[in-house]
Amino acid sequence: MTDYRTEESIGALAVRLSEDAKAYFRAELNYWKTLASDRGGDVAAMAVFGAAAAAIAFAVLILLLVGFMLALALYLGFFWATIVVAAVALLAAWLCATMAYLRFRRLTRPPGEIAREIERGRR
Repeated sequence: MTDYRTEESIGALAVRLSEDAKAYFRAELNYWKTLASDRGGDVAAMAVFGAAAAAIAFAVLILLLVGFMLALALYLGFFWATIVVAAVALLAAWLCATMAYLRFRRLTRPPGEIAREIERGRR
């Protein structure tokens, strides 16, 4: 049977373990630095393209609202068409805000309430 024990002392093994741990930490740190620098450009591009998409979508929404207002102006006049389009837009905004508020309330509920919902089978 082969004896795998070495002649190194416990102190020497502890020093080698410490050096290996430091080398491992440096390698991990370099890996994450490299990954972050590689992905940093992608994040910046994503932010620019996302902002551009949001701006274009907002412009299209404004065009649609103006188009609806002009189409209704033929039947109701400009004042009432503006009132109707603004009311419908405000109603849509209120519904979206209410849904966001309800999701926020669901997100911030206490853990005990989540457990009770799971027990009742609501999830």
